[in-house]
Amino acid sequence: MIYQKFIPEGWEKNKKEYTEEELNMAMGTHSVLEGKVISLDSSNAYIKLNNKVTGIIPKEELGFYNKNNDYVQFEVMSKCDSNYILSRKNVQKDSLNWAINELKTGEIVSRNRKKYKTLWSFC
Repeated sequence: MIYQKFIPEGWEKNKKEYTEEELNMAMGTHSVLEGKVISLDSSNAYIKLNNKVTGIIPKEELGFYNKNNDYVQFEVMSKCDSNYILSRKNVQKDSLNWAINELKTGEIVSRNRKKYKTLWSFC
C-alpha cells in the first residue's frame, strides 16, 4: 500500500495540540484533524485542541463508540466564543467515499489493532 488518505483514529503516536492560527486556517478547508475526547454530556463531546481551547462535537455527529480518552478525527466548521465547532460526520463520509471510490480489490488498508479485535475487509 503506497497511499492511505484516512488513518484509523488514535493511530498517530505523537498527539498534536493545535494553535488557534492552525485551527482558523483549517476552518472550511476540509482538513482532517484529530483530538482527544476529554468529556461527554448529553448534548456534546468536548475535544482537547490545546491547553486553552476546547472543540465541541454535537452528539448527533459522534457515532456509536466514543468515550472519554478516545481520539476522534474531525473538521473545524466554525468558532463560537472561545470554542470551535467540529464535524466528525463529514470526515466519516469522506472516508467512506474514499474507500468506495479509490480502493481497489486486494489493496491492504492499515488499521488500529489495539482497539478492535475484528478485522474488516472489503472486496
